[in-house]
Amino acid sequence: MKPVSRIAVAIFVLIALVHVARVVLLVEVTVAGAQVPQWMSGVAAVFMSTIAVLLAREQRTGVSVSGRH
Repeated sequence: MKPVSRIAVAIFVLIALVHVARVVLLVEVTVAGAQVPQWMSGVAAVFMSTIAVLLAREQRTGVSVSGRH
């Protein structure tokens, strides 16, 4: 795996873990006076972890997600 890809995967995993921690610890986030719902962090965690897995798999096999090189 290329170094830049490793860094990207690590960042995506870190962001996913922060979102999971927010849900588990019930941390409230307010942006511009509006409270951000907990479910948004759940969706973001799934999205970020999916991107990390797809990128890691793509780099390991050398085949893109779409099946083209």
